Amino acid sequence: MKSFLFGFSSIFLAVTAFAEAPFEVPASCLDALYDNGICVQAEPSTDEKGSVDAEAFILLYKTDFPDLQAAAYQYFDFEKWGAYYQAAEYDKTTVIASQPMNPLETVDDDGNPVTYLRDYFIMDTKIPIIGKQRVRGVSYYQDRSPDPSRHLSWSFWLARGEAIEVPEGEPVLTNSEGLAKQTGIMDIVECDEFDLCAEDEILIRYKARMRHEIAILPKYASAFSRDQFEALFTGMFLR
Repeated sequence: MKSFLFGFSSIFLAVTAFAEAPFEVPASCLDALYDNGICVQAEPSTDEKGSVDAEAFILLYKTDFPDLQAAAYQYFDFEKWGAYYQAAEYDKTTVIASQPMNPLETVDDDGNPVTYLRDYFIMDTKIPIIGKQRVRGVSYYQDRSPDPSRHLSWSFWLARGEAIEVPEGEPVLTNSEGLAKQTGIMDIVECDEFDLCAEDEILIRYKARMRHEIAILPKYASAFSRDQFEALFTGMFLR
């Protein structure tokens, strides 16, 4: 792999050919992105107390990921998430289980069919001051791609509430454990369609808001989220 010189779930920006890009890369991220292939920023939310807002950008070469679908497959290969952390040599998150569940097919308020991808996960994390914390839950992903040939997009959220469906044999889950919230959006775009990067590259933007069940000082929660996402995406795409 070549070397290189991370209101949410409902956010969506339509894109037209050769028009405005679906997102911008902050100036504070440009050096890290083009030098290392990744930039992750995280900070306490300014409008939701106790939450952290994180954003990651990952730059891929088409020699490694020839199209958007290849990059998406790498992300949605949930069973390999533990290996991704190991590849990044990150020891503060241990994946006990990351298991894709059967897609959930339903209809929206207008009667249109909707399919949700689902991932059941169990992770042990080591958070500063707090120590070891187990996180267990089911993540939902909804495809919102405006044009699969040049812009893939998903909104995602952590299931909350009673009677959450889990794989057979797993303990009953009446709410997510360890995390009180995680919502966001992920975009994967063709660089030659937008003025974001070079034509032989693909750019990923991952934006999330999360809140731990246990109160954590904002600076520690932000630093942990930043390091965790950087390790995950480094192992996923850059190793």
